[in-house]
Amino acid sequence: MFRRLPLQFGGIDFSIMAAILALNFFMEVLRKILINIIY
Repeated sequence: MFRRLPLQFGGIDFSIMAAILALNFFMEVLRKILINIIY
């Protein structure tokens, strides 16, 4: 699921990217749940 990141990424940058990926994943799941509820 996760692509290998270059070594120049620091802990802060990696944490931000991980948070963004988690947020996108959560939004996708939430959208599917809402679609299942509405339809």
